[in-house]
Amino acid sequence: MKNSVKKKNNISDYQHYLNCCSLNGIPEAITTEYMKYMLTLDYIVLNQDRHYNNFGVIRDSKTFEIIGHAPVYNTGTSLWNGIAFPFIGNSKYEESKPFKSKQEEQINILGVSEYFSYKILEGVEDEFNDLLKKSVYITSDRRDRLVRCFRNRIDKIFGVRM
Repeated sequence: MKNSVKKKNNISDYQHYLNCCSLNGIPEAITTEYMKYMLTLDYIVLNQDRHYNNFGVIRDSKTFEIIGHAPVYNTGTSLWNGIAFPFIGNSKYEESKPFKSKQEEQINILGVSEYFSYKILEGVEDEFNDLLKKSVYITSDRRDRLVRCFRNRIDKIFGVRM
């Protein structure tokens, strides 16, 4: 969708994406809420692969009219997947796409989605820990670091002092 119209040099990548959505019939208000949700989730789970081909839309199967954005998908590079143990939690290895190179900068474009709250996410690291315990491929040291870094990202995004 980002190629619906040529990007002008004087507008941001995010504004260009909004313009393309609008040209394809998706109102800016819907796109903004969707992007806030997606970028917040990407921040929390450290999804580093949110490039333009990982934005989807849902179309009516008969009219092909665009109905809206697809649910979040393709999060396989999340949660420090493929990052060597010593580098987990090192911000040098926490790059981002598509609008900014760092997720802290990217989340500042729109702010944190109201869908998430610190209270809603309370205890989610325990569920994450329980899931990781089921994997025979994740050592206890790696699991402990993943859970700690996951919780730290939640605390950081909501401004909680660690």
